[in-house]
Amino acid sequence: MKAGIIAAALALSVMLLSAGPVDASDRKKWRSKRHSPEQVAQNKSAKAKTKSRGMGAFETRFGQGTTQWGVTGGFGYTIDLPKTNFGAPDRTNIDFLYLFPHFKYNLFGVIGDSFYRGALYWVAEAGLLFSVSDSTRIIRNPFTGAATMTTTDTAPAVQFGFVPVQVEYKFLGPTRRWAPTVIIGAGFSYGDFDDGAIEISTDFEFVLNIGGGIEYFLEDNKSVSVGYRLYHLSNSGIEKPNIGLNAHLFTVGYSF
Repeated sequence: MKAGIIAAALALSVMLLSAGPVDASDRKKWRSKRHSPEQVAQNKSAKAKTKSRGMGAFETRFGQGTTQWGVTGGFGYTIDLPKTNFGAPDRTNIDFLYLFPHFKYNLFGVIGDSFYRGALYWVAEAGLLFSVSDSTRIIRNPFTGAATMTTTDTAPAVQFGFVPVQVEYKFLGPTRRWAPTVIIGAGFSYGDFDDGAIEISTDFEFVLNIGGGIEYFLEDNKSVSVGYRLYHLSNSGIEKPNIGLNAHLFTVGYSF
């Protein structure tokens, strides 16, 4: 067994030696050819073409006018923002699911040439929020501080929304398959969240949201993302009260 292994190793060594230059003059010629100006120029040209092809694919995928369709889903819950005064009822607690199909349009192509290099997208979303638990509010005794949980509305409550004024910026790199993103937008909604929330008083409410996330790029213009948004509903003073609902919203998305 050992003799067979040794014989195979010797045969492989002979083959490797016979494949290259066998004497000093041949080895010198071989090295000279490898490092000749013509060969160096050819290597540089091949590298430049490879880089150009990669850059071309990058510029094409994120070129001006490119589009994506997709859907964003998530989970959110209202928060005590701003804080209520001592003795006043806490903010209404609403846990909800978020489901909004979206359309994205690249406005300018790839812009910038430093850490802020990226692409600016117009993003339109339309969908709904629906509560997954009863709306509740904690009422505190102003003298003792004792808290009582009160149910203000039963689930599900639904709020339909449309957000047409919205932009998203993706911080891109030609060698990265992922990008940090920031998003900010405004729109309007209609539904019955106001039935259980004292912070809003009309079925019609404006929508504001701001946030960010990470997007990972797949093949054929597809991508997946995770993100966070601060989500706000209020009626801009159309009717009182108009304290507004504020919520943490955590999202996942798919675009194609």
